[in-house]
Amino acid sequence: SCLSYQMLNDTSRSNVATWQFILKSDDKLQNRWYRFSDSNNSLTIQTSCINQYGKCGTLSPGWMKGSHPTGIQYVYFFDSFYNLQFTNKINNLQSKGDIAQENQNNCVNILIKLMTSFILRVTDPCHSYQSLSDATRSTSAPVQIAFKSDKGRTNSWYRFDGGNYSQMISTTCIQTYGRCGALLPGWMSSKHSTAVNQVADKTVCFYYNGDCCYYKVPIQVKNCEKYFVYRLPSTSHLFQARYCTSKL
Repeated sequence: SCLSYQMLNDTSRSNVATWQFILKSDDKLQNRWYRFSDSNNSLTIQTSCINQYGKCGTLSPGWMKGSHPTGIQYVYFFDSFYNLQFTNKINNLQSKGDIAQENQNNCVNILIKLMTSFILRVTDPCHSYQSLSDATRSTSAPVQIAFKSDKGRTNSWYRFDGGNYSQMISTTCIQTYGRCGALLPGWMSSKHSTAVNQVADKTVCFYYNGDCCYYKVPIQVKNCEKYFVYRLPSTSHLFQARYCTSKL
């Protein structure tokens, strides 16, 4: 890493650079090694809170907690992305032409709020899910001869977004082979919950040979207000079984 790195030599990164109105970000940086330089000197990451918007040419100045060069280091971001109340405060300050300033303790407190919000988001299935976008799952799609299955599901959270007619699991028995592209079409045996942000235990039945619930599996469903997400187990123990969808 001392010999293989990418140079970052934008002098506006410096905490002593002129306050910037055109804000920049590091969203294009990859997870690799970088070296800071102003063309003449080797520079280091700031190790104290930068409590001024526009410094370093950014809305969210990053600084390293701890000293160089040993130990696990953390970069703190003076940000308001997940905190509506703080965002409003910043907007109010900016509208008056003021510069938002907070001390180092506030930086840490804000970081804690940000991390808490971030953890809630990444653990909330309404924000952390995998998309299933194959429109052939829909009960309105043409009958398929080449059957598919959901053996690849991993008991994770999923959202159906395969078009207008493939947005949620069907709640009526599908008594046609090849419908939804499955030999054993799966449907949920009860209605979706109307309680927003609540996780409900449900059952999916698979139709086969005249039996609407030839086989059943437990699933979980969460109402995310504008859509539903589902915790779906694999159907690998069944032959060509698939979860079918309908219109939201």
